Amino acid sequence: MKKINKKYRNSLKNQLLIATITFSIVPFIIFSVIFYYVYSLIIKQYTDTARQSVKTAASNIDYVLNDVEKFSNSIFLNYESSELMRIGNRAELENKLRSYFSSRDDIDGIYVMIHGEFYYAGSEKRNGVNIIPKAVLKNSSGEVVWLPTKERYIKVLSSVIKRNCFSLNRKIVDVNSLEELGYMTIDLDEWVLREIYNGLAEDGSQVFICTADGQMISQSGNMAMDYFYIKAIIDKIFMEGNRSYVEYEENGEDKVAIYSPCNKGKWILVKTILKSDLYADIRKLQKDVMIAGIIFILITTGSAYYFSTAITKPIRDIIKKMKEVEKGDFLVYVDVKGNNEFTELGDKFNRMVSKIKGLMEDVVNSEKQKNELELEVLHAQINPHFLYNTLNTIRWMAQIKGEYSISNAIVALVKLLRISISLGKKMITLEEEIEYVKNYILIQRLRFNQDFLIEYEIEDKYRKVMIPKLILQPIVENALIYCIDDEREEKLHIKIYTYPYEDVLRIVVEDNGKGISPEILENIFKEEKNINKFSTVGLNNVNNRIKLYYGERYGLLIDTKEGIGTKVIIEIPEVY
Repeated sequence: MKKINKKYRNSLKNQLLIATITFSIVPFIIFSVIFYYVYSLIIKQYTDTARQSVKTAASNIDYVLNDVEKFSNSIFLNYESSELMRIGNRAELENKLRSYFSSRDDIDGIYVMIHGEFYYAGSEKRNGVNIIPKAVLKNSSGEVVWLPTKERYIKVLSSVIKRNCFSLNRKIVDVNSLEELGYMTIDLDEWVLREIYNGLAEDGSQVFICTADGQMISQSGNMAMDYFYIKAIIDKIFMEGNRSYVEYEENGEDKVAIYSPCNKGKWILVKTILKSDLYADIRKLQKDVMIAGIIFILITTGSAYYFSTAITKPIRDIIKKMKEVEKGDFLVYVDVKGNNEFTELGDKFNRMVSKIKGLMEDVVNSEKQKNELELEVLHAQINPHFLYNTLNTIRWMAQIKGEYSISNAIVALVKLLRISISLGKKMITLEEEIEYVKNYILIQRLRFNQDFLIEYEIEDKYRKVMIPKLILQPIVENALIYCIDDEREEKLHIKIYTYPYEDVLRIVVEDNGKGISPEILENIFKEEKNINKFSTVGLNNVNNRIKLYYGERYGLLIDTKEGIGTKVIIEIPEVY
C-alpha cells in the first residue's frame, strides 16, 4: 500500500473552502446586500408614507365621531331639552331639535322617541319611527352605539330619494332621576367619511371603512364591494397581528392592504393597492439588478462547475469501484493519484475491501459449520410423531388393563402433544386454547394429587377469537406451581374469564394464591429465570410473542397483592 506523506499533502478541505467562498458565498453576499438595500429602502419609504396617511385619515375620522358624540351629549344632558323630553311637549321639543340640527351641516337628521312618541328634525325618512333600533338599544345603559351604513329613503315634496347614512344611537336617560325616557338616533351622510379619506384613493387604490365583523360603513367608488372579499381581508388583518399592513392575492394579482383602527377600535380604515402599483418606482432598477445578478451567477456557476469536476473526479472513481464491490467483486483496487485526502481515502477503501473479503470467507465457513451441527442435532432428535403414536398405543394398553386414570392422563397428554407438534399452525381459536388448558389441568391434578378449583367464564362471542398458540398454559402453570403449598389451608381457585376493555379484548387468569412480592414483580419481565419456582421465562415468552404478533401496545399486565392473589391480564385485538 502507498503511504501518504501528510506533511506535503494538499488539504481537500481547504480546496473546497476556497472554491465555495470564491464562486458562491462572496458573489451571493454582494448581490443580496445590494438588492436588499435598494428594495428595502424604497419599500420602507413608500410603506411608511402610506401607513402614515391612513393613520392620519383614521385620526380625522375619530375626531368627527367624537365631536358627534359630544353633540349628542349636549342634547339630552341639557336641562331644558331634558325637561321637554320628560313632559313630552311636542311643539317645543321639535323646535329645540331643529335648533340643534341647524347648528351642524354634517348631520342628516335627529330622531327621538319619548314615551312611545316619535319626534324628528332634519330629513323626513320614509321609514319613520323604524329608523330607531329599539331592539339594539333596549339593553344598553345610555352609551353610544354606532351602526353601519344603511340605505335611507328621504321624502322630498312628492318624491323619494335614496341616501346612504350611518348613525349614532343611544338610550336617553334622565340624569337626575335616572329614568329611561326613550331613544335617540342621529343620521350622518356617508359623504362625511368620504371627504376625509378621498385623498387616499387618488392613486387608483380602493379605500373602505368597515366593522370588525366585515359590515360596510363607507367605501370609495360607486360599485358595492363583496362582503366575503372584505371579510377575508379583515380576517387576515386580525390573524397577522398589529403590523399596519397585510399582503394577499386577488385574481392572481398580489395586493397590499394598509389599515388603521378608528372609532375606539370598532371600525377599521383599509386602503388596498396592487403591489405592482405600490412598487412601480423600483421595477426598472430591480430589473437591471436582476439581469446583472443572473450574468454574474452564470459566470460563477460555470467556474464552480469546472473546478468541482476536477476536484471530485477521484470521488467518482471510488464510487464506481464501490458499485463493483456491491455486486460482489472483492478483487477491485482503487488507484487514486495525487497527494491529498482522496489518496488516503482510496488507500482506506482498498484496506476495507480486503478486510470484507476475509470476513465474508469467515462467515461462509461459520455457516457451513452451523449447518453441519444443525444436521447432527436433527438426527439426534426423537420424531414427535413417533412419540405421539407410541402414547396412543400405551393408552389402549392401559384401557385393556383397566387403568382408566392412566388412560385419561395419556389422552390429555396426547391432546397436548397434538397441538404442540402442529408447527405450521401458529394461531388457534380461544376455544382450542381453553381445551388445551383443560387437558393440562387434568395431568396436573394427577401430578400434585391436590384438590384445586378452576373456573372458565368465556363469553360465547369470544370463543372463535384467534390468538397465538400456547399463551394461557404458561400463565396457568405459574399459578399452580407458585400457589400450591402443602401448608395452604384455603383451596386454590383459578378463574379464566374474558371481557372487552376500550378497543381490546382482555383475557384474565386470576388466582387466590400468595400474590407476587414487589422484588419479583419489578423484574418479572427482565430476568431469564427465577429458580424459586416462579417461571418468568414463560411470562416473558408469552409477552414477547403477543407483542411480536400484534405490536407494542398489546401484551401482559400483572395486578397482584401479597396474601390475596394475582391477576394476569392478556390484552389482544379482537381478531376472528
